Amino acid sequence: MKIKLKGFLVFAASLLVSITLKAQALDFPTLFKLLDTDPALVDTVMKSKHYNVLQRDKDSTSFQYYYNNVERGGEGVPNWVRSITYAQVTVNTISSRLITYRTYRKKEYLELMAWLLNNNFHTTKTYGFDKEKHTIFSDGSRTILLKIGPKALPNGTKVLAYELEIGK
Repeated sequence: MKIKLKGFLVFAASLLVSITLKAQALDFPTLFKLLDTDPALVDTVMKSKHYNVLQRDKDSTSFQYYYNNVERGGEGVPNWVRSITYAQVTVNTISSRLITYRTYRKKEYLELMAWLLNNNFHTTKTYGFDKEKHTIFSDGSRTILLKIGPKALPNGTKVLAYELEIGK
């Protein structure tokens, strides 16, 4: 009896850990903190959020890291994909960083927009660019560019992508 109970507790604990290890959607406070994170620590932060590094490009003046997160449902089938690109360019003593966060989940997009509204961001400009709609938001000190447009999946299916850019 004790062995069965112990086995069940181990199973339940491992199930709980696997459920909690789902990747996390990133919110604006997290994205803003990433802008100020030491580039050497970005990998650690992204791994803690369960994002995988897919690509690293580095040269004498710049670097770019590309991470993604695939949230899987039953039977290991991908449900949602998120990606983040972290880039920095340095010329002499001037340095600039850009974070691009992309999600395909409308609910996540709506939560991000609600955060902007609740934190005194307002629309400063809206324009079309090719097949995308671009909107610039600002709170007076920070600016965010939102791009909404179709993206083609490898199988040719078109999906709507929500892409946010912040920089400093």
